[in-house]
Amino acid sequence: MAQKCVHKGCGKPFTDPDEPCVYHPGPPEFHEGQKGWKCCKPRPIDADVPRTGTPLPEPETEDDDPAVPVPAGASCRRRGCGAVSDGSTDGKREGEECRHHPGAPVFHEGSKGWSCCKRRVLEFDQFVKIEGCATKGRHLFVGSGRKKKQAAKANEAVAGGEKGEDGEGEVLEAGSVRNDFYQSAMSLTLSFYLKKVRKPPASTVEFTGEEMKLDLITEDGKRYRETVALFAEVVPEECEVSIRPSKVEMVLKKKEPAAWPGLRQGDASKGEIYQVGKAGRA
Repeated sequence: MAQKCVHKGCGKPFTDPDEPCVYHPGPPEFHEGQKGWKCCKPRPIDADVPRTGTPLPEPETEDDDPAVPVPAGASCRRRGCGAVSDGSTDGKREGEECRHHPGAPVFHEGSKGWSCCKRRVLEFDQFVKIEGCATKGRHLFVGSGRKKKQAAKANEAVAGGEKGEDGEGEVLEAGSVRNDFYQSAMSLTLSFYLKKVRKPPASTVEFTGEEMKLDLITEDGKRYRETVALFAEVVPEECEVSIRPSKVEMVLKKKEPAAWPGLRQGDASKGEIYQVGKAGRA
């Protein structure tokens, strides 16, 4: 039975959970009449684009790997093409013609077009129908398969239990990942800025009283481990962890209400302290 993807900007029905999903990892952004997504640079004027517009993939410079099968329903990844595979090629791709836009979309003062050609239109529906200005002999349905190979390699390394220590990945030095925090009397919100961290069970964050143990693994094969001796004791079962595209955010529940001068034992004072409740009168 087909399911509907809940990723922002995708919303397509699917039956194979491994098929490619093109979506917006960032939130919608509205600024000075322009509407778009925080993860993308184009900012169109039409309000319907952020809600229902399909995100444009990054320009592709590679060709399909002949060894990678093309599934039925796969869309060409080149901008402006829109061709869909019927899955009946069986490796024979003669006679294909991919008309696409090698440039980037341009949205300026209400007009819409592509940097590679001169045509400009006002409506978004017309923009997505602008015919490609460049031609290639084959569509780009699956690419080289490089990303899947990297993910498979990372999975194998994680299954081995010591990724990075056998020379197949990069081990980041403890303390090398940038982090900051802010706090109230009862909690502390901490962020480690490491991109593309894999979600549990591949990556783990554990709290044990006055310690926090990080074991973070990224999609590109990096591993970051650190044991943080916290300034004071926390309540492990009430601490929360959120893995986002560009960082890992943790909310630490303090066992005793107090302002920490630093995150770690022996740290110099840093971080912002937010007052909770009303101030008393003198």
